[in-house]
Amino acid sequence: MQKKVYIIILNYKTWKDSIECLESVFLLDYSNFQVVLVDNFSQNGSIEEIQSWASTYEVNNFFEQKEGSKQPVIKRKLNFSIYEFSENYNSEINNTDLIIIKGKENKGFSAGNNIGLKYALQRNDFDFVWLLNNDTIVEKNALTELTKHLNLNPEIGICGSVLLDYIRPNILQGVGGYYNKITGSAKEIFNGRYLSRDLFAIPHKINYPIGASLFLQKKFLETVGLLNEEYFLFFEEIDWTLRGEKFGWICGYAPESYVWHKGSSTINSNSKKSKVSDYFGVRSKILFTKKFYPKNLIFIYACFLPLLINRIKRGQFNRLVTILSIMLNPKMDYKEILSK
Repeated sequence: MQKKVYIIILNYKTWKDSIECLESVFLLDYSNFQVVLVDNFSQNGSIEEIQSWASTYEVNNFFEQKEGSKQPVIKRKLNFSIYEFSENYNSEINNTDLIIIKGKENKGFSAGNNIGLKYALQRNDFDFVWLLNNDTIVEKNALTELTKHLNLNPEIGICGSVLLDYIRPNILQGVGGYYNKITGSAKEIFNGRYLSRDLFAIPHKINYPIGASLFLQKKFLETVGLLNEEYFLFFEEIDWTLRGEKFGWICGYAPESYVWHKGSSTINSNSKKSKVSDYFGVRSKILFTKKFYPKNLIFIYACFLPLLINRIKRGQFNRLVTILSIMLNPKMDYKEILSK
């Protein structure tokens, strides 16, 4: 019998992406899963649009056969339910295909996903959780390959997929990353390379999986805990991975699990995007280094110098002030910074 998986998808104002992602998820060749979609307080009609889509969408109805094989037999209406955010869902839990949870505020990537993780932990009827960005499209066997990989490698607590570019589908975004704890820079492995299975003939060690597709064992969640909500954006997956290492877990990636990823669509485009990226990029790097590598903080601050010079050369003095403010006080309220 297939092990149960909760697929958690976070939506923030990008309901079209979420619907496209959901349609690919409900074509998976793995049948024992439920989707928990958390809306991060979009306030732009996202819930209504997703609800309208779900009301008319049809999915394959699977039944189990010998040796765990399955076969679609008939199309049926998608079953879904909508809940307001709550700390306790025990009295409301059901077994619909899609569970939509309305968040009360946008507290970032970690907090939004933690709403879905808490739901799954309260239900306590699963073996794995798949955190999936809403700007992704999944290969039909992507989930099957993830479960297979962790069943064969039980020491892996958190696992990524092979991420491919949505626009250029044969180009890799990466399979995981290396992190330089001196400079605070990260490098995604195989980024920009053409997809070739030869690349995966020899397993490659990674420091962290890429956050667009994170597959976790239930035991990892129970021992390590939820995502760290302090970051809001960036560094969540490497924080999780390093916390897991303290409990003996390792990270990895499933070389046959393909996911196509659009990019950072949850951050608005234009100059505000750049300001947000500056704010959270600098802030999260400082907080992460203070937590895990405090002796390296002086090197991290030194590595901000080229960024500061770049902002001066471009005449981006507003963003320069943002970076300097965060360097002096990384816990400063982002709303105060971004409103300037």
